[in-house]
Amino acid sequence: MTSKMAGAEGGRVVRWLEEGQTVIDDVRRLLHECAQFKVVAEAAQQECERVQRNCEELREEVRLLKAETERLRTEQAEAAQWFTDLMKGAAARFRSEFPPE
Repeated sequence: MTSKMAGAEGGRVVRWLEEGQTVIDDVRRLLHECAQFKVVAEAAQQECERVQRNCEELREEVRLLKAETERLRTEQAEAAQWFTDLMKGAAARFRSEFPPE
């Protein structure tokens, strides 16, 4: 009976060793995949940081362009007012230079 138990125990040990090898192979595979995911995640993080820097640069450029647009609008309004005043003055002089009819 002892040999039967030893045989049964031996069979369990063999199955345990076989299953253990499968588990070890699975753990190695998972560790390898984890390392690959880590590399991908780091690359994605770097890309995200690059995109964020680009966004900040673009926001600054938009801010500068808005300021330039506002300056140009003010300049355009001043030029239009100057031209209007010039034309009104010229029209007033021409009216006074014509003899009355």
